[in-house]
Amino acid sequence: MKEEQHPKSVTMKKHAIILILTLTMFAGRVVGQDCTITGPAATTSVCVGGVVTLSISASGGSPYSYQWYSNTTNSNSGGTDLGSASGAQTDTYTPPTSSAGTTYYYCVVTGTGCGPNPSSTAEVTVVADPSWTSYSLPSPTSLCVGGTVAFSVSISDGLGGTITWIRSSTPGGAGTTVTTGDAPGIGTWYYRPQYTPTGTGCDLADGTETTV
Repeated sequence: MKEEQHPKSVTMKKHAIILILTLTMFAGRVVGQDCTITGPAATTSVCVGGVVTLSISASGGSPYSYQWYSNTTNSNSGGTDLGSASGAQTDTYTPPTSSAGTTYYYCVVTGTGCGPNPSSTAEVTVVADPSWTSYSLPSPTSLCVGGTVAFSVSISDGLGGTITWIRSSTPGGAGTTVTTGDAPGIGTWYYRPQYTPTGTGCDLADGTETTV
């Protein structure tokens, strides 16, 4: 005689089969696990108009979707969604640098079976372009043989750099590097300062040229 199964036993077997099928479907995939995110660079400084590129790399659930955010504080939550412009939905984003200030950026990554997870923040500081200041133009502008010419100038804003004075025999010429107290010799000479910046986007045209 065939043994009759109890209804409760049949129900438990059905639940067990469903559980086995569910585990089989998700084998090798941990739902909700963290994506591993590397980058972006912690801090970057440029002058107005300089180019900044923020990049991240992810692992743990390819393919990925990306969304970059900006924030006014150093936090990778609660930021402003940057939409899709300038690579804001890719692993590389180019933030705007049209005005001076500090902004924080981060990227939220979602993968197959991982995320959404935010990256660390990147602090981007944009400073005003450098400009010439505190001029002491070459003087005297007429002198005898053996006389010397004194001059100085400073830079405001920017991210630092090197000032070099040039004496040339033609306006704007390549000339020779000189320092204050230069003795130019007989002739007509043109003195001007040049600036070599250390920061991105901090270029500055040569300063005022003086004829001696």
